[in-house]
Amino acid sequence: MYPLKGNEKAVGLDFRTVPAQYKTVQMARETKQVVIAGPLELVQGGRGLIARYPIFTDLPYNNNYWGGLSVVINYDRLIETSGLHQLQGVEVAIVADTHDGMGERVIEGDASVLTQFDMSYPIYLPNDAWTLFARYQNLSDIESISRFRHVFVSLGIVTFVAGYILMMFFISNYLRAHNLSLHDELTQLPNRRYLFSELNLLMARKGAWVEFTVLNIDLNKFKEINDSLGHEAGDQVLKHMALSLQKCLRTTDFISRVGGDEFIIVLRRTSKKEDVELIIRKIHLFLESRPLHWNNDKIWLSLSIGFHIFKGKADPKLIQEILSIADKKMYEDKTLKHTEL
Repeated sequence: MYPLKGNEKAVGLDFRTVPAQYKTVQMARETKQVVIAGPLELVQGGRGLIARYPIFTDLPYNNNYWGGLSVVINYDRLIETSGLHQLQGVEVAIVADTHDGMGERVIEGDASVLTQFDMSYPIYLPNDAWTLFARYQNLSDIESISRFRHVFVSLGIVTFVAGYILMMFFISNYLRAHNLSLHDELTQLPNRRYLFSELNLLMARKGAWVEFTVLNIDLNKFKEINDSLGHEAGDQVLKHMALSLQKCLRTTDFISRVGGDEFIIVLRRTSKKEDVELIIRKIHLFLESRPLHWNNDKIWLSLSIGFHIFKGKADPKLIQEILSIADKKMYEDKTLKHTEL
């Protein structure tokens, strides 16, 4: 809750206990779009417009609903700022669907204006629109009509801009935090959490036939690099490795850093052993023939790679087993390289 001051009564509010508000929360979730609710009476007092923004944890697919962001705009202050009620010689009415199940109705002004009006004007909101109606007491008063047109436009602009600025502020901060939660800070690659999200998507259609390969890649003697050249050199090695791996892969492949010097790659639609072995040889050749130049040193890389090809019916319960097999084979490859040395 921000700001907390003045909104204490709204802390801990369960929308399910307020049907009119819960309906718009559900609508935002189902449509996957911003929904404007209100004006309505707020539990913390006053009237407000509430922009409901649905949040999903699996962008850009938007299937896993996490919750919602609610941005409140002070409705009374909005109307006051527009100067709507300061006009002389005109009667007004604003009609809107407040999405509470009651359909369109007058939310501001005199309902009798709708029976005979001289002018109507749309007020655009994010994914919605109101209609403002006016009846002039003297149609020959051009100056009054001109002022009213100006207020029409002002109200629409103020409402639209206020809503979008507030939403974009919160949304951009949410997306930044969400992005950080799914990516490794050092290499900017997807992290372990993102990896599991990706594998769950591959396995989402339980019973459907899927084919893919998981590579588990570990950097040999990484501890020695850190100990002899320092952690800054170690960080540069990981960045170098991340960039190099990306150059070896197709745009359809998925690469993640899951911790330390361990990287996991998901090769989509790749299930032939000879194709997988060709990709692994390419990775070895590319990384192990291109040292990282660090100060006056050349840091040569050596990799251990294990893989597991999955061909079968999708089942999220198999994900951990697939990763474990690839991990086991990586250690077998590491042991073999150590023996050869």
